[in-house]
Amino acid sequence: MNIARYISSKMDGADVGSFTHSVTRIATVSIALGIAVMLVSFSILQGFREQIQGKIFSFGAHIQLSRYDNTNSLEVAPLSEPELRQRLKAYRQVASVQPFARKTAIIKTTDEVLG
Repeated sequence: MNIARYISSKMDGADVGSFTHSVTRIATVSIALGIAVMLVSFSILQGFREQIQGKIFSFGAHIQLSRYDNTNSLEVAPLSEPELRQRLKAYRQVASVQPFARKTAIIKTTDEVLG
C-alpha cells in the first residue's frame, strides 16, 4: 500500500471537530495566505522596477551617439553634426534629440575621494 495515500485518506476522513482537521485547515489557509502575499509583493516590486527604470532613462537616453575614440579615454571629442541631428529627428520613432556633455571629475568629501 502507498504510505502517502494512506496518510492522506486518514487526514481527509477526519471528523470536523478533530485536531487533524483543524491542523489541515490552518495549514491550507496559511499556504493560501503565503501565496497571496508573494503575489502582491511581486506586483509591487515589478512596479518599483518600472519606476526605477524610468528614472534611469530620465538621466540618460536609450541611445547615446558619440565620436569613435580608440584611446579608451572618458573625454571624447564632441560630435557636432547638424545634418545628423536633422536626419535623426526625421524618424517618427525618435521623440527627441538632445546634445550632452561628458567630463571626468574628482569628488572629494571629508572622508572619501571618488573619481
